[in-house]
Amino acid sequence: MPCFLPARWFGFAQRVSTMRGIQEAFMEIVERLDLIIEQLARDREREEDKERLRYTTSQAAKRLNKSPWTVRRWCELGQVRGERIRLGRSGNRLEWRIDAAEVNRVAQDGPGHEGEFDNDD
Repeated sequence: MPCFLPARWFGFAQRVSTMRGIQEAFMEIVERLDLIIEQLARDREREEDKERLRYTTSQAAKRLNKSPWTVRRWCELGQVRGERIRLGRSGNRLEWRIDAAEVNRVAQDGPGHEGEFDNDD
């Protein structure tokens, strides 16, 4: 019967020949799975942190005491640095995302001059 296990698993298969070996192998698998789950949780947190550092136009508007239309217009005119991202299942809806640092800059200094920032459309 051919063995389709990777080379690193051959030693593992040999150790499993006894009941004690099976228990040890099971515990090793559980430990590895725990490490994988921890890594996935850290990766998810990093992604969430990345998203938290960016505002939608509505969120930025609330923070700046402006209307969402005004913030969108500033982005379109290049007065505020932003990025358009695709949303929805088909990706046909575009929405602006603005970094938290840029929202803080606008809160302190106001929007820049028209065309100051080259936002991708």
